[in-house]
Amino acid sequence: MTSHTPFEEKYIPEPNSGCWLWVGTRTTCGYGVVRHKHKPQLAHRVSYELAFGQFDKSLFVCHKCDTRPCVNPNHLFLGTHAENQADSRKKGRRKGELSGRFKLNNEIVLEIRRSGLSDIDVAKKYRIHATTAWRIKTRKIWTHI
Repeated sequence: MTSHTPFEEKYIPEPNSGCWLWVGTRTTCGYGVVRHKHKPQLAHRVSYELAFGQFDKSLFVCHKCDTRPCVNPNHLFLGTHAENQADSRKKGRRKGELSGRFKLNNEIVLEIRRSGLSDIDVAKKYRIHATTAWRIKTRKIWTHI
């Protein structure tokens, strides 16, 4: 009989993608959370450490597979914040409603662009910053629609 560590009991292998999907506690953004070294930590970071050893904690543990609950160390790589952001842009991950942290959606963005309201009025109506309203109107953000 094979013995499993508590970490191994918290994920299930997905045979098609090769992802190891975290079935334990997750953040609101979908990343796994596990208690490790007496404190809660992101499961994919712990997985990377268990597989490859200690690493510079200022680095991000990024996903090749773009599956947030995946903890397969072969799907993970280290990168700086800038590298993580560049990877995200390259893969088209951070656009609008797909960004994971949106307050707006495509329909509202189009409404903002058509409204003729001032940036301050848009900000009050949609509970966003006036700069965000300006960036939407000038197509600095939400450029995909």
